[in-house]
Amino acid sequence: LEGVTITPLMQALNVDWVRAALCEDMPPGQHNTENTLWHLGNIYMRDGIVIDVSANAEITAPLELLTSADNGAFFTDRMVIRLQRNARLTIVEDHWSKGTFWKNRLTHIVLEPGSKLTHIRMQDDSDKAVYTQTTNVHVGRDACYDAVAYCAGAALSRNQIRVTLDDTGAVCHLNGVNLLRG
Repeated sequence: LEGVTITPLMQALNVDWVRAALCEDMPPGQHNTENTLWHLGNIYMRDGIVIDVSANAEITAPLELLTSADNGAFFTDRMVIRLQRNARLTIVEDHWSKGTFWKNRLTHIVLEPGSKLTHIRMQDDSDKAVYTQTTNVHVGRDACYDAVAYCAGAALSRNQIRVTLDDTGAVCHLNGVNLLRG
């Protein structure tokens, strides 16, 4: 998409804002069992993607990311997203797989002033799967993070999110639907 750069994480490690996102530590007092999945993901991380949206870019088509895992896999990756000043984007993450596996995704999002990200996460994995994800979001001045999590499958599913409203006018909406069965 014009205005959107998608790069494999290992090719972006020398970019200052990516390195800052990867090196960010939890605030004091948050080093506890709630962050174990974040630390585990950092230890086993092998790759991921970096999504960078140019300033003032208004992307009208949603960016769809499909994630699946092989039977028996332990899949942990990092997704780093930045929307530069006044950018607009919708991301749809579609997680589905069959079999027995563990997906543990770490996501770090930086929203610069005036930007808006609509983040839709749909997860419908097999009833033998484990799906965990941890998301850290920084929302800048007059920026907006709209999130919807739809969870319909897995033996164990956990969505953990930490949002920091970094300046005045920063807005965050967190919505979720969990379809339970069994």
